[in-house]
Amino acid sequence: MENQRKVPQTTEWTLEHHKLFVDLLLQSRGFEKVRAFIVRKMMKTVKGLTWSAALGHSRYLESLQRQTQSALTRRPPRKSSSDLRVLVEDLVRGLEGLTMERNKLSTWTLEHHKRVVDAVAKVGGLDMAGPMEKTAVRVLRLMEEERRQGLTVRMVTKHLIGLRVLQKRTQEAIDKAAGNKARQGCSVKRSKKVKLGRRENNNGKKECHGLSDRMLMT
Repeated sequence: MENQRKVPQTTEWTLEHHKLFVDLLLQSRGFEKVRAFIVRKMMKTVKGLTWSAALGHSRYLESLQRQTQSALTRRPPRKSSSDLRVLVEDLVRGLEGLTMERNKLSTWTLEHHKRVVDAVAKVGGLDMAGPMEKTAVRVLRLMEEERRQGLTVRMVTKHLIGLRVLQKRTQEAIDKAAGNKARQGCSVKRSKKVKLGRRENNNGKKECHGLSDRMLMT
C-alpha cells in the first residue's frame, strides 16, 4: 500500500477524497465492514461529511463494482470483423503493439477501480458534466494490462459515469447535512431570542407592578 496523501480539509468532496477513501477501504480489506476509523478519517478531512454520507458512498461504490463485474461476466461475443468499430479497435491495438487477449479479465476488484481513478487523475480529472467517451479512451490508454485482457472503452465509460454519479451523490449529501445544520443553528438562535424576550418582558412587568405598589402605599 502506497503512502496515503494528505488531503486538506474542505467542504467539497473531490476525486482526491475518493482516492483516499478507496485507499482506506483497501487497507481494511474491502467492503465487508466499513470500519469506524475510515469514517472518522474522512470526517476529519471533509467538513460536513456525516456517517450516513460516508456509508452511502461505500454502498454506492460497492454497487458500481458489482455493475462492472456483471459487465465483464455478461460480455457479448466479439462481433464480425466487418463491423467498423471492431476494425478501428483492432487497428489501434495493432499500431500500439497490443495483442487481443480477450476474456482474461474475469474479476473486477477494488484494485482495478483504484487504477481507473488514478488514471482519471492523470488525464486531468473527472468531467462532471460532459460526455465520458473521450476521458474513457485516455484512461484506457494508461491501463495497458487491462486493455490486453479485454477491458473496453464502453466498460470504462460506464464505470466513469457511475463514478460521476457517486461523487455528485456524496457532495449533495454533504451539502444537505450542512444546510440542516445551518437551519438548526438559526432555530436555536431564534429560540434563545424568544426566551430572552420573554424574560425581559416578564422583568418589565415585575418592575411595573412594583412601581404601582409603591404609588398605592404613598
